[in-house]
Amino acid sequence: MMGIARAQGLTMALALALPGAAAAQTVPPAAPQTAPADPARLAVAGKVVAKLVPQGVYLRMMRDAFPQMMDAMIGQMSGLTPADLGEKDSSGKTLEQIAAERDPAFRERMTIMTRVISDEMGKVMDKLEPRVRVALGKSFARRFTLQQLNDLDAFFATPRVLRSRRTIC
Repeated sequence: MMGIARAQGLTMALALALPGAAAAQTVPPAAPQTAPADPARLAVAGKVVAKLVPQGVYLRMMRDAFPQMMDAMIGQMSGLTPADLGEKDSSGKTLEQIAAERDPAFRERMTIMTRVISDEMGKVMDKLEPRVRVALGKSFARRFTLQQLNDLDAFFATPRVLRSRRTIC
């Protein structure tokens, strides 16, 4: 029976791993200071980044895509057996069946957990998004020439890319 409990623990750990890993990231040591980017390059880089990371994209991602991803991941994990995870088990029961026997509200609890994580991570990402855009703009301004940035800006303004962005973002 200890193997089944361990399998349940693995299921829960995997279900929680993605958001937990994102929330638990540590800040790496500060990189050595580099010279400020050319203001002209920085201005164009800001326009390019605004097209790549439109306002609210992380909030929408967490709200719209994260729950579906978690449901799919939990669904896949729930169909596994302890034997699939290398545990000795002859019952043939899936992790979903085992969880339901031990906790009849397991599926409901996972649904609620996914919704709460999605909502809270959306709020966190929404607050971080402006800083992400600023950092990307600075990075692009250092890494690309003014001509390259202008080319990127022109590319992202083409009708085909604009249509694709509306579909994706």
